[in-house]
Amino acid sequence: MVASMRRLTLVEHQTAHAVQLTRAQRAALQGAVPEIAISPGVRAGCFDVTPGAWVGVVALDGLAVEIRPKLPLRNVLFLASYAAGSDVWRDTRVDLAEQDSLVELVASLFATHVRRALAVGLLQGYRTEDAALPTVRGRLRFDQQVRSRFGQFPPAEVRYDVLTEDIVENRLLKAALVHLLGVSLRSPDTVATLRRLLSRFERVEPWRSHRAGVPTVAYSPLNRRYRPALELARLILRDASLDLGAGSAPGACFLLDMDRVFEDFITTALRDALDLSVRAFPHGCAGRQLTLDAASSLPLLPDLSWWEDGRCVFAGDVKYKRTRHGEQADLYQVLAYSTAAGLPAGLLVYAAGPDHLAATYGMPGQLAVHEVPHAGNTGKALHVTALDLNGSPSDILAQVALLAQRVRRLRLAVRDHAVA
Repeated sequence: MVASMRRLTLVEHQTAHAVQLTRAQRAALQGAVPEIAISPGVRAGCFDVTPGAWVGVVALDGLAVEIRPKLPLRNVLFLASYAAGSDVWRDTRVDLAEQDSLVELVASLFATHVRRALAVGLLQGYRTEDAALPTVRGRLRFDQQVRSRFGQFPPAEVRYDVLTEDIVENRLLKAALVHLLGVSLRSPDTVATLRRLLSRFERVEPWRSHRAGVPTVAYSPLNRRYRPALELARLILRDASLDLGAGSAPGACFLLDMDRVFEDFITTALRDALDLSVRAFPHGCAGRQLTLDAASSLPLLPDLSWWEDGRCVFAGDVKYKRTRHGEQADLYQVLAYSTAAGLPAGLLVYAAGPDHLAATYGMPGQLAVHEVPHAGNTGKALHVTALDLNGSPSDILAQVALLAQRVRRLRLAVRDHAVA
């Protein structure tokens, strides 16, 4: 943590006026944070800065920028961890309310779970090594021996297993610790704890970010104690490719895309509420074919889709933004999905606060329905609803349960439509 670092606090989708930024800071911030808008202010050297839906912390040269979400921090953690299949948000042994920053909350929670995971020492596992050795160890690689060293022995081309701490579980934890220590945390206690934990991984190489994404871990009784820490590590490292170290300026960042978080949450929570498999209720069609035209040159990828026997029987879209009755572009998307799948209706789900819901629908979860009489033989019904994300996790899941009932009714309407 750099004591002299200047701090700038922004709020998701809100404009901060008269922000002093150097040319280098402005370029680095625009390169690090997607969708952020920076425009000249009324005074020289000052700018109006409007972040989009990305929240978290970006550490630049001499400037730490925090983008706070509009939602309560615990709810952001709930949405992100639930979508990742984690239940760390249920941990009542950690006081989440005492944190006023998303990254401070995640860092404190991560430190707690890593400390618990290491209570009985670092996990060890077997890793396969290929090497040329003066004696045979493990299994001789005959093909490689012939190709590389025909008529020469030793050395021997061998493959053997070695017991080590340098395994994927520890690599992910170490990478997350290193990443958090680079984002200019404010809490000296959290920083000190993370550094102490990092010293335990001296014989471990950290996982390096690459396009293949963060590797998944298969859990067993041997590594089950690592699960909460690893799920948080995956959350921390998921957008590590945005690290400024890979760009033109030094620094690091911890950012969550709330658009993606909300979309992933709705998909996962609806799938659970409907008691469907990932194959039946995938994310973005997951390899399934849904096209708007007969030539299959206009592919469509709805956020929500339910498949039976190779046919899409429900399609919908998810938007993390507030709108009165559904923006036209969003409604056009849902209309395209229902047209391509031959469905009588489609669903559009927005994120909203209680004031917005009361003004729009009269009560949380109530639907607006747009009838499109000229679409198809019998027209299309475009259903629009919103979820209040400001309540408790149980309140949010209760809304999802009601939404799942609506999805089931739309699925049944497909059968009635087919009979008619």
